[in-house]
Amino acid sequence: MNNISLRTDVKTTVVPQYETDEEGNLVETEEEVITIYLTIVTEHMSIDEITEVYGFSAQQKMMLDELLSEENAELWDTALNE
Repeated sequence: MNNISLRTDVKTTVVPQYETDEEGNLVETEEEVITIYLTIVTEHMSIDEITEVYGFSAQQKMMLDELLSEENAELWDTALNE
């Protein structure tokens, strides 16, 4: 399981623009450009953190240990890769 958090940052920059006026002269103007950056952060949770966050009982922890045991590794490998 993973925790996912999002953050946005806004950056405003001024970019020069060049236009030709009615007399054919090159005129520099400025345009404000707003850029939004999205940052996505994922943090992996350990088995112990998961059982704590979700309040697993002793029996649920035992079942989870069984599911994640080495004996079931081939079962999970088959189920997840097909």
